Amino acid sequence: MRSRHPIALFTVLLAAASARAVPIPNPSAEADATARYQDQAVGSLPVFSGIGGHFADQLAIAAGPSAGNFAISNGTGVLSDPLFGPSVDGFAEIQGAGSFPSPQNLTVEATSYARSRTVWEVAPGPTGSVDVDLDLALHGAFEVGNFFSNDGRDVFAQVRYSARVYDDIGSELVFEGWVTALGAFRNDQVSTAFDFDPSGGTRVATLGGFSTSRFEVAYADRLEDVLTLEVGDRFAVEIVLTTAVRAAGPFEMHALADFENTGVFALASGTPGASFTPVPVPEPGTAALVAAALLALAASGSRRRPSSGRASSGR
Repeated sequence: MRSRHPIALFTVLLAAASARAVPIPNPSAEADATARYQDQAVGSLPVFSGIGGHFADQLAIAAGPSAGNFAISNGTGVLSDPLFGPSVDGFAEIQGAGSFPSPQNLTVEATSYARSRTVWEVAPGPTGSVDVDLDLALHGAFEVGNFFSNDGRDVFAQVRYSARVYDDIGSELVFEGWVTALGAFRNDQVSTAFDFDPSGGTRVATLGGFSTSRFEVAYADRLEDVLTLEVGDRFAVEIVLTTAVRAAGPFEMHALADFENTGVFALASGTPGASFTPVPVPEPGTAALVAAALLALAASGSRRRPSSGRASSGR
């Protein structure tokens, strides 16, 4: 069951998340980014990190034909925000001018992608089943402005945020939502889709420049009973954040999706005495040594096993 009071819960959940913030040892994180200014595209190979003390980060910048024209993107899978706990980042921005009267289909765009997965264990204490609740919080801003485009696609900025949980049974997507800010061609508005509450976006004064609109996104929610486990059970939480900005046609425009250090989560439970501890993931070198040792033991055991041992079960 989900509680639906995002604005009222935002401050409360951030405070709760900070109280439960735990440095996460060795989560897996990955990120990539792309940027395109007209006919110049800059892509990035995805980067991946599974080593404690590091995070995945990828930057892409495409310069325009003159100063002040650019597309920039930064995707980051963060290990642990020092204040709130595990988080992911996303940043994308475009700016351009002076393409008129060039062909209509010139495009400026940038996208970022970040994913972080952390593993947890239900700590000793309670007896019987333990429910797992997930507190999500997202805070960031959009800016959009497009003054001279006659292209129906106009300009937009967007963030997508999702959460998935894993246990020994399988996985479940427990949250997925989009927030999109639309430019002047569509009357400077913000829209939401799927699990995001429409009240999560607020229009505020612009910071100047080419932007005609600025929207701030403040969202928080508690997802109750996403898992029911026992003491000693392990589970994983995966958070994915994607940002995108785009404009097409002759333009003098600016678009920004800034969600850095804002895709955070915290664990909670309605079970008295329940708590969760992060599970270290072996670093690659350590994992290789463990695997080699296990193979050596298996080989040694097979050499010692008599030929009249147990028959195969057929599995």
